[in-house]
Amino acid sequence: MLVKESEKYPGQPMRQAIREVQRQMARVNALFQQTEDPDLTECFIYERMALQARYRYLLKQLPRKSEQPALVPDLAKPQTVD
Repeated sequence: MLVKESEKYPGQPMRQAIREVQRQMARVNALFQQTEDPDLTECFIYERMALQARYRYLLKQLPRKSEQPALVPDLAKPQTVD
């Protein structure tokens, strides 16, 4: 009997999606810190908020039995803009 890869390692595609969102958040945060343009600042704020919502959603979708990935605290919580 063949076992699907997703059955051998439940939650693996979800973990990959979480890592990708974490990379995207790091990129947006770096761009946010570097920009001086008000329009780009606003763009990065909304992009960061959207990524945080996706991150929370993906964490909720992880299989209950599996461990959640090590979280970077400032990525797991909504951030305020200074």
